[in-house]
Amino acid sequence: MFVQNEFILLVNAYYQADAMTKNVISSGIFGNIKIQPEIDQWRRLLTQTSQMLGQAVIEGDNQGKSGEFDKSLISAKLKEIYRVGDNFISEIEKSVSKHSSEQNDMTSYRISFQMASDTIYNLVGGTIQHMGNHVPLKDGIYRIVNDILNQDYWKGDEVIRQVEFVRSFKTVLHFSENWIKEYAYKMYMK
Repeated sequence: MFVQNEFILLVNAYYQADAMTKNVISSGIFGNIKIQPEIDQWRRLLTQTSQMLGQAVIEGDNQGKSGEFDKSLISAKLKEIYRVGDNFISEIEKSVSKHSSEQNDMTSYRISFQMASDTIYNLVGGTIQHMGNHVPLKDGIYRIVNDILNQDYWKGDEVIRQVEFVRSFKTVLHFSENWIKEYAYKMYMK
């Protein structure tokens, strides 16, 4: 089974769990999807770690509280391991709420999030290695993300397309620049 960067998985699973609590649908070629891939992966990993917690999640689903237990577990893990604050978590929820008020389908949200996330991971990773050890990791990543979000010196169709994917965090998904910078930084924490 493929396991992506844990932080990225947790953020994806969190917004998907939040969407579940709000009864936002996910559609596919053959109709509605019961559960998105990352929340499913989170649940499988959780069950491997603790049968009791995995069962509690299923019981929550059966009681009409889909996603609630997932959210509390994921939030606790994000706070404990990755030191995210309440604002980071609440901004995810605001993004999901804003998107679901515009369109009640998480599939487009997931696609936009995944494209932006993959692109920022690759752009930052490709650039940070050339900054040298004299620049602290956080400062370097924040500077790179700031340039991606605010500078217009980018050249080439492919690079401009990648910059637009990252900017969709703000324009399509309604995240703040601070959230995007923190998200990018936490992707690279060991």
